[in-house]
Parts: sequence; structure tokens; C-alpha cells
Amino acid sequence: MWMFDRTNLTGNEICFVGAGEADLQYYKRGSSWNWSGATRSFYAGYEYGYFWIPFACTTNFPALALQGAVSDSCILDSVSLTLSD
Repeated sequence: MWMFDRTNLTGNEICFVGAGEADLQYYKRGSSWNWSGATRSFYAGYEYGYFWIPFACTTNFPALALQGAVSDSCILDSVSLTLSD
């Protein structure tokens, strides 16, 4: 999974590999921000999974999903990412 904080796969980038859950607040983005609520585009690669906000929403994505401009509020404001093999 490649995630970007700008549309069209640009800006700061973070990559996740393998099954598991990532709490995005613990991953730095730039010098003072984190990845919680920062995803604006992504490419899922060979894994599928979902973005979620606890007690609010979940958005699933298939393997090889390419989202050049995120418009889903559950992804835009997500605090967690779960990947499956």
C-alpha cells in the first residue's frame, strides 16, 4: 500500500507491506504531522483491506485499487489502515 497526502499520488508518501493494522497517528508525515486524517490518494498494490474511523465508518478497497483523488470522507479522515494478504 502506497499512501500520499496529496492527490494524484503526489506529496509525502508512506508505504505499508503485509497483513496487519496500522494506527496512523503513530507514523510521521513531514517534520511535525502524522498520517491520521491525511490520505488524499493511494495505490493498494497486491493487498486488500480497509480504512476506518472507530465507531464511525469503514471503507474497503480491493487489491490493485488506485485512487488518484480521494473523496470518501472515511478515507480522508481515517485514523487506521488494515491490510490483508
